[in-house]
Amino acid sequence: MNGDPPTEHTGVRALWHRLRHPALRARAWWIAGLYAAVAALWIHFSDQALGWLASDPAQFLQWSRYKGFVYVLVTAALLLLLMRRAFGALAENYADLQAHEAELRRLQRLYAALSQVNQAIVWTKDRGELFHRICRALVEHGGFGMAWVGWNDPATSRLVPLAAAGDPGNSIGGIRVYTDDRPEGRGPAGTAFRAGTARVSNDLFNDPGIQPWREEIRRRGFRSAAFFPIRERQATAGVLCVYAEVPGFFQDREIGLLAEAASDVSFALDNLVREAARREAEAAAQNEKQFSDTMIASMPGVVYFYDLEGRFLRWNRNFERVTGRSAEELARMHPLDFFAGRDRARVEGRIQEVFTKGESSVEADFVAKDGTATPISSPAAGWNMRAGPAWWAWASTFPSAGRPRPRCTRPRAGLRWWCGTCARAW
Repeated sequence: MNGDPPTEHTGVRALWHRLRHPALRARAWWIAGLYAAVAALWIHFSDQALGWLASDPAQFLQWSRYKGFVYVLVTAALLLLLMRRAFGALAENYADLQAHEAELRRLQRLYAALSQVNQAIVWTKDRGELFHRICRALVEHGGFGMAWVGWNDPATSRLVPLAAAGDPGNSIGGIRVYTDDRPEGRGPAGTAFRAGTARVSNDLFNDPGIQPWREEIRRRGFRSAAFFPIRERQATAGVLCVYAEVPGFFQDREIGLLAEAASDVSFALDNLVREAARREAEAAAQNEKQFSDTMIASMPGVVYFYDLEGRFLRWNRNFERVTGRSAEELARMHPLDFFAGRDRARVEGRIQEVFTKGESSVEADFVAKDGTATPISSPAAGWNMRAGPAWWAWASTFPSAGRPRPRCTRPRAGLRWWCGTCARAW
């Protein structure tokens, strides 16, 4: 999430700056100055008036007492008027400050909830568990009354609740919210799904769109709610529904942060889809490889595969037994290393024929590590690897001792199918 969470020190600093505001200091000086001016004028002119009206000293003294009482009443009334004006402005500022601090507390809780949401996105690998953790974070850390995630059922167009928090009686499971244009789909949740944008209701009691669920909302005491679409594979697939128990809760900043959280959840869902597809592909490739390994091991005679450069790629155990060589030795050898003299040249030509025509066959003497030469009849066929570069399969069949050399034939359909299956599994 962007930005740092607000703190309570922000409100304290705001109050201090307001008290030190030049306008507030000027108002205090204005009150004191006006009071002093009125007092000075009263003393001066009231004494002159008494001198004109009361020539007798006793009468002058008595009227002076009355003048003092009137002075106290007039200045008190003036001071009350001035202070009410001044403290009225202070009370208004204090009310604004209280509202500001309440907003800070809401944002602090929201930031705490979104931090938990981000952790759930990073560490959760299951969609259902991700939704449950998000709902719990919004209720337990964000202070919301309830949160739930509805997932669209294409067959019924219903938003099916997949996860919820703040719903001890499981009332969400019994409500019907739809994504089409029926009455139960025209509320803010269904509208958010169809429009693909957030919908907010800050006065649920007077929102005509929630008419089908008004009694349940009144019973739960929810006063405001916000609904955010969740996307999977670039298409709206569900809605995150968040409820608060005070009216007017969802303002621009809260809406922006929750919309960003819903966008992060959508990104996480796409990652989960890609990861599931990757695991499925790996499992399929592993199964195919195991199948091809079983096929290679079960083939009679000698079977081996090599690429365009003559590097051996795979072979069966018979190949190691007949050649008398280990797997490490075979990995460093070339198919021509097992033939000598004119047989070597003839086999080299057949290999090139496999590369150009896709199949060939040869009859030659196969030379093992101990120098033993064994006549073979070997059909061969070639395919392209799934990754792109060409590779080729060569199947060799050894005659039993004492039998004449068998007649070599072209690769049959069974060999073609077998090599093709191995190519797909590679």
